[in-house]
Amino acid sequence: LWDVQTATMCATLVKGTDLIEPSWDDTLAFSPDGRLLAIGTGHTIFLWDISLQAVRTTIPVEGTLFSLMFYPDGKTVGGKLDYTITFWDVETGQPSGAFPEEIQEVAYSPNGHLFAAAGQGGIQLSKIENGEVLHTLKGGGTLLFSPDSHLLAANTLDGLQVWVVQTGKALHQFAQEPVTAFAFSPDSQTLAVSAPPFGELTFWDVKTGMLKTSIT
Repeated sequence: LWDVQTATMCATLVKGTDLIEPSWDDTLAFSPDGRLLAIGTGHTIFLWDISLQAVRTTIPVEGTLFSLMFYPDGKTVGGKLDYTITFWDVETGQPSGAFPEEIQEVAYSPNGHLFAAAGQGGIQLSKIENGEVLHTLKGGGTLLFSPDSHLLAANTLDGLQVWVVQTGKALHQFAQEPVTAFAFSPDSQTLAVSAPPFGELTFWDVKTGMLKTSIT
């Protein structure tokens, strides 16, 4: 675990006295309050308490683990497995629910009000409190809300698409094919995109859709 401001290592992830051995296909997610780090490795999820520098909860899973996400209140952690998205209670490690098999990707807005679910019928943008569907968007793939919860990005087969959450209208498309990785800046004003085949890193103005700079 590294401190971003100082670029120094501040902790080593261990379970008891044993190192949590890293793998190229591990998946990580911080809890919304920054107190826990979920580590998906092999067929296990470790919930690591950052302040105690110890594993709080160990969750065995069945199937291949592709990604992790926390519920906005931090009390539930979700994992994308082979054919479903399953949720577990952070304190007990017990299963607490799952999405139907046709749901392939899920993302929660940072403000805790909305969630987006991608399946064969597109992307549904819904309220967390009652499940009311606000918008159905065309596409699928990996989903990501902007930090201010105003935008939703999806890595679709046709490229990286961004929508305005309030209206459901498309804002910009930042690539013509699926990208390798993407992330919003903390102020939600810039979108960083890594695209195949050589992983060029580009930075885009979210509002105008214009290229700011690139790194090759």
